[in-house]
Amino acid sequence: MRDYLQSLFSRFHLLLLRIPLDDPSGATTKAFQLAFMVALMAFGFELTNPTLGVDDYTHLHKADVWDQWWVARGMWGALVVQYLTPGHWITPFISLLVGICIQLFTAVALGWLLGYPRDRVAPLFFLYSIWTLFPYFAAQMAFSYLQVAYPLASLSVVLGLLLAMTGGRNRLRLVLGSVSIAFGISVYQGSLSVLGPVAVLAPAAAYFGQRKRGGRAAIPALELAARVLLAVMLGAALYYGVHKILVYVLDAKPTSAFYSVSFDFAFWRRWGAIRDDIEFLTLGAGSVLPPLTVVAWMLVLLGSGIVLAREKGGMTAIAVAAVALTTATVSVFGVLFLHSGQLAPRSTVGLGVVWAVAFSAGLLMDARFLHKVVISTALFVLATFVFHINAMFFSQYLVQEADKLMIARILERVEALYGESDYEGTKTVVPIGGYTHASSPHQQRYAGSVIGFSNFEWDGGNPWRIAFLAASLGSKGYKWEDAGQARDSLDLDARKPWPSTDAVFLHEGKAIVWLGEAQAVERTSPIQSWFRNL
Repeated sequence: MRDYLQSLFSRFHLLLLRIPLDDPSGATTKAFQLAFMVALMAFGFELTNPTLGVDDYTHLHKADVWDQWWVARGMWGALVVQYLTPGHWITPFISLLVGICIQLFTAVALGWLLGYPRDRVAPLFFLYSIWTLFPYFAAQMAFSYLQVAYPLASLSVVLGLLLAMTGGRNRLRLVLGSVSIAFGISVYQGSLSVLGPVAVLAPAAAYFGQRKRGGRAAIPALELAARVLLAVMLGAALYYGVHKILVYVLDAKPTSAFYSVSFDFAFWRRWGAIRDDIEFLTLGAGSVLPPLTVVAWMLVLLGSGIVLAREKGGMTAIAVAAVALTTATVSVFGVLFLHSGQLAPRSTVGLGVVWAVAFSAGLLMDARFLHKVVISTALFVLATFVFHINAMFFSQYLVQEADKLMIARILERVEALYGESDYEGTKTVVPIGGYTHASSPHQQRYAGSVIGFSNFEWDGGNPWRIAFLAASLGSKGYKWEDAGQARDSLDLDARKPWPSTDAVFLHEGKAIVWLGEAQAVERTSPIQSWFRNL
């Protein structure tokens, strides 16, 4: 296995126009193997117990056509990936395993791009593993139908920057890098959260590396920064142009701006909401990031800054701190700049790059005490992530089972109602409101991500999600409708919501299902609350 991986890395340069990316010491291969084994432990529950999220039920029933909804929201690249991927939308076990490997290859390319020493296993291992185990990535993998597409989007933008930076004055590599960036964005606009921090970190790493080595660099850091900026601008323009052409040719009408690039460039009008989202996502997004790991990340950043100030001078520490702050902000702001709605953690998975670099970069400094602190802290974070990710997917599994039982009980009541009536038409079901499954201290859902959310509480009782859930379980012969304005005439205040016996009732030949009102999601992380109470 080791020889195979080493051979794979040594030949990988063929895919990048003969960039010399060999692995002479075997450090990359060892780090990759170790990170892969840790990732298998972290995603073990989902690998062996595939769960379906709120969108998966919908895509189990999608027709094999160019879907205008996807094109309109700018994710035409994801459709290309689905058509080229065997197994179409959902392939349990295989899709997740491939996604993990793609994420690890992204980390390898990130290490090359940031100039990590290829003869040291420890910094490479922490770079690969923390990026791959970052819980925002697990929030992406909760969507089974995109387990290949999501990490491929991140890989595409990182490879695009790698091509742009290593091409010297080669225009072909710059163009191909821009195409790769454009394709990554078309697969998932959340890859902008990866593109932003890497575009800042790569030239900064080149600059600090050139200062450390001394002498005149073959390619000045300023020129590298200019090439990165040009590649990003060209890639974004190419994506935007193709998007507009496809929308025009296919006459695709945007029906929702939710989780889509809405091209709302006037970000200053939304600055308050943007500030709140940056704070929310950076400090843990509810409980998606365990609070202690956020504290550990901050302590490592602080400790590394102190060491830099003592050994390299205050200005160097300030410069590094500025880069760290910029990358942490850009990983969220890059998407918010274009998007006018709230973001889920999976949309800003690029924040994992900042975490991975923060922990691994400390091992590149000449300070043994710092090495011990970083390694012990990083091991704690990795162990926490392993348990936390398994718990996240187990939460989704529990809610999935609860949803299956609930839809079965609802349809039993619907059948009983129609059986007691003389109505012989189509069995029409109208779900109203949203239902939140009961939780306890031992069974928490993860606010801020889709993991652990029920089909019955999403979008305030979206009838189509519930219909696809029922159809996935083999329930046929039902017509599902949205209540619309008819809800006002049903006198729902006089009825107790589900699971009350009068929550399901007939009205004008239709079975009304009163689910109640879903609980609001708290968009405040524990760390946020702590800071606000200081």
